[in-house]
Amino acid sequence: MSVDRQVDSILDVTLADILSRYPEATGLLLGSGLALFADKQSLVTNGGLMLVREALEIRGISPDLFQLLMEKAITERKDHQSKA
Repeated sequence: MSVDRQVDSILDVTLADILSRYPEATGLLLGSGLALFADKQSLVTNGGLMLVREALEIRGISPDLFQLLMEKAITERKDHQSKA
């Protein structure tokens, strides 16, 4: 599966799902003003209900920009893992 295809699908999963599948999303989400989800209990409670797309809309963040940043983060992680 291409990075593009992976990133397309992350907008329609819950915040809890994306953070478990893509740990690199943590910094992006927190940097986007979603610090509420830094607390593990809040992530479990609210993050399991809210889709990534909804969270981005609430904060006024472009899904396209988020996808671009996620692509970059996923690619960098894969490059780093392949060099290790």
